Amino acid sequence: MDAPDHETVIHLNESKSFEQVYLMYAKPLIRLSYSMLQDVQESEEIVQTVFHSLWERRDTLIVHSSIEAYLVRAVKLKAMQYLRDKSNEQKHIALFSQQLARGQNDTEQRIEYKLLTDRLETLTAGLPGQCQQVFTLSRKKGMTNSEISSLLNITEKAVENQITRALRYLRKGLVGYINS
Repeated sequence: MDAPDHETVIHLNESKSFEQVYLMYAKPLIRLSYSMLQDVQESEEIVQTVFHSLWERRDTLIVHSSIEAYLVRAVKLKAMQYLRDKSNEQKHIALFSQQLARGQNDTEQRIEYKLLTDRLETLTAGLPGQCQQVFTLSRKKGMTNSEISSLLNITEKAVENQITRALRYLRKGLVGYINS
């Protein structure tokens, strides 16, 4: 494939040149991500995130290899991060489910669960406005960062920051309730 030197092209900050890079690499990168995740929607979101990051950092980013190698590496890293996060989430859900199943008839555990959920609701209600809204859409409604970003008209990075902020706040507020 006779591709122009995209390292030079991206530094020019021309949206037309960036669009050419996107059109040339987006589909192969989605296929690469899909081969790792087996999830079309998540694969598309990862590639979109990588290109968004590339565009946001176009003024300061210096690619020392080919743009193709850079994009492949970025997509692989994002896909691995997604798998790692998903694996951790599934472990916590499985552990919680096991604990819940063992103690369904145990009054003490039900009381503790009720106290924990009440505390979590209180803490969630104490989050700043947008932080609370983003956290609720993400964790309670199950929306993706991309969907939240579009709905609230904020960047995906802002969504990630709000979720991180909320989780940090909730962890601190639940210190006496959870072991971690």
